[in-house]
Amino acid sequence: MWCVIYAGDKNEQKTKAFVSHLLQGNIPARCFSLTRNRLYKNGGVWHTVNERFLPGYVFIETDEPEMIYKKLEETSKSLLFSDSRKVSVMDSDEAALLELITDSSGTVGLSDVSIGEDKKVTYLSGPLAKVSERVKKVNLHNRFAEIDMNFSGRRETLRLGIRF
Repeated sequence: MWCVIYAGDKNEQKTKAFVSHLLQGNIPARCFSLTRNRLYKNGGVWHTVNERFLPGYVFIETDEPEMIYKKLEETSKSLLFSDSRKVSVMDSDEAALLELITDSSGTVGLSDVSIGEDKKVTYLSGPLAKVSERVKKVNLHNRFAEIDMNFSGRRETLRLGIRF
């Protein structure tokens, strides 16, 4: 089961370190933030870059979400989050989708695709091969595909990198 914490933009590393230290030895859990690989063109050459994915959010994978919630709620607001902090257990469909598109380190990799003569995109490998039915838009020029998901009560469009 996954829990999600909104830590605020650019506070993921600080929050991960604090939560990992707080839970160390007490509750079996893995604390992480998500990143994604995407292609970036500079000087006519494509480069793979790794960047934050769902910025501001920190995830905790655990079998004991109630204990984690209680432990985090006992923590001083000033030590952990802003006053707008939010800790919640992710919906099972949300967590399942994120588990499908991420690897064990929490990175969304690039998907290999092929383009047919009719410009039909076929997903050969990577995260998009697992969720191809959810693809809403493909941008071949900027090399990404968009999928939608419900995340923390609102609709999010996620951009996943492609290469061909």
